Amino acid sequence: MTASPPFIKPAHTAEGFTLVEMLVAIAVFSLVAAAGAGVLNGALNARDGVGEADDIMRQVSLARSILKSDSLQIVARPVRDVFGGQTLVSFEGGTVEEDAPFLRFARRGWSNPGLIARRGTVQYVEYLLEGDRLVRRTRLRPDPTSETGNSDRVLLDGVRSVGIEFLTNGNWQQAFQTGGFDRHDLPSAMALTLDHERLGRLRQLFLITGEHP
Repeated sequence: MTASPPFIKPAHTAEGFTLVEMLVAIAVFSLVAAAGAGVLNGALNARDGVGEADDIMRQVSLARSILKSDSLQIVARPVRDVFGGQTLVSFEGGTVEEDAPFLRFARRGWSNPGLIARRGTVQYVEYLLEGDRLVRRTRLRPDPTSETGNSDRVLLDGVRSVGIEFLTNGNWQQAFQTGGFDRHDLPSAMALTLDHERLGRLRQLFLITGEHP
């Protein structure tokens, strides 16, 4: 009788995941993915927030630079109205009303390279609050005609309110007006206080030199 060959046990083969294991793995992966997405979203939001804050600070810095340049070049010079009559005011500032100038003056040093533009170097400037925007308004000539237009530039967005004060004879006052060509009649300095929706209260001080045009 021929002997039967010995029974050889097959080598162990890897078994597949069970349904329960697959569900657990999927659940864990989903949690990890959700957590990762949350971290990434938070990082992106933080980056956007930092970027927005940087933009606001750049706006504030530029607005301050322009105001500083203006204040240092203010001149005691009355301007004419559109009918050619000379006004009695060379510098005026005070009550802030929406869409109405709260500061107006003439300044020197308006660059005109090569004298290309048919104008002088004295510029008429106004500041006003339009909605939530701090606006600098200029016109082509300090003494306008009926055809002289204005040019508006938004310096800062998100402004809830504006306050202004003027230093004269050692005292701060909320309104100031002067006329004529005497620079000694101008205030020594002015303080602009802004209430910004993101930055809160900002108070900026500016010296006024009052040179002759």
